[in-house]
Amino acid sequence: MTGAFLLHHELAHIRGGHATFTKEQLQDPKIAAISVAQEKEADIAAAEWVLDGVDVESPVFVKRMLGIVQGFLLTTAMGLYGGHLGGKTHPFSYDRLTNMLSRFLGNANHVTKGIAFAVLDLHFNNSGRKLTKQAFADPEEALEALCDQLAHEVHARATDGAAQ
Repeated sequence: MTGAFLLHHELAHIRGGHATFTKEQLQDPKIAAISVAQEKEADIAAAEWVLDGVDVESPVFVKRMLGIVQGFLLTTAMGLYGGHLGGKTHPFSYDRLTNMLSRFLGNANHVTKGIAFAVLDLHFNNSGRKLTKQAFADPEEALEALCDQLAHEVHARATDGAAQ
C-alpha cells in the first residue's frame, strides 16, 4: 500500500500540472514555497485516492492508512539518522505524517496513530534522542509531543547555522 501511495503522489504531480524546478531555481524562497505547496497538494491527492470510499472503521481503512503512514515514517526515520527532515523544497516529513493523520482521522483515537508513535519513537530513541515528556493521555498526544520536539530541534539547528 505504501508503494501505491507513493506512486499516486507522483502521479498527482503530473495530474496537477506541477512545475519542476532546477536546483538554482529552488534557491529562490518563493520558488521553494511553491515546491512545498505542490508536495502538500500531491500528498492530499494521493491519500484521497488511496482512502476514497473506505469507511474509517474498517480493516481496509487501517491497512491503507498504515501504508500512507509507513511512507512518512520511512522518510522521517531516514531524516532522523541522516539529518535531513525536509523543510526547504518539501514539507518536514514529520509534519507530513501528522497532517495526513489529522486530515483523515481528526481527533479520533485510532490505531494508526498508536503505531505511528511506536515506530517513530523507536527510531527517535535509536537515533540518540530522548523524549523530554514521558507521560501522555493517548497516542495522538505522544506523537504530537515527539513531532514538536523534532520541530524544536530543527529550528534550533537552523538558528545555530544562521548564527555561525
